[in-house]
Amino acid sequence: NAATAMVTIKGVVVHPGLSKGKMVNSIKLASRLIGAFPEEQAPETTEGYEGFIHPNKIEGTVAETSVRILIRDHNKEKFEAKKTLLKDLTRKLAEEESRADISLTIKDSYENMRPYLEKTPKVMEIVREAYRQAGIPISEEPIRGGTDGARLSVRGLPCLNVFTGGLNYHSVYECIPIPSLEAAAEVALSLVKLSAEVKTLK
Repeated sequence: NAATAMVTIKGVVVHPGLSKGKMVNSIKLASRLIGAFPEEQAPETTEGYEGFIHPNKIEGTVAETSVRILIRDHNKEKFEAKKTLLKDLTRKLAEEESRADISLTIKDSYENMRPYLEKTPKVMEIVREAYRQAGIPISEEPIRGGTDGARLSVRGLPCLNVFTGGLNYHSVYECIPIPSLEAAAEVALSLVKLSAEVKTLK
């Protein structure tokens, strides 16, 4: 489950030479908010099915700062709890510095695909068979990020994640080794052949 939150903080601009007791630096308030996020709920401290709160973009001046925050969790209840936590932290910051104008918007991005796949186990059977036909060992692991499969599943087309052979996603070391790419192509071809034979997913 995923959501994107945007926090906008409007401060009070005063010349720094005359700012004592007057200036409200929105950059510092944004830093205080981010610093209040639980460290044990960060991407860099979690794994597997553990969710996270991830500030991934910040822009600002003394006058106004915006922070984009990604919220992710496989568990729906924990996902909602993370959204509630962010609302509480934002409200607390606004109470601590009433001179600032602080706003928060949270927009859901996609849902966990697992509940949809559990209703159509045939999809999993087809993919596992495609791996077997391609001679590739089956390894099933949770995906800790956004995928097209999540959006497609919600819209009525059950779709799980099949490996592409890529490594080190979203880093300067992102790559696809040729043998892995070839293996992924074999799985894709097997999927096409097997899917063409399916009459129903029930």
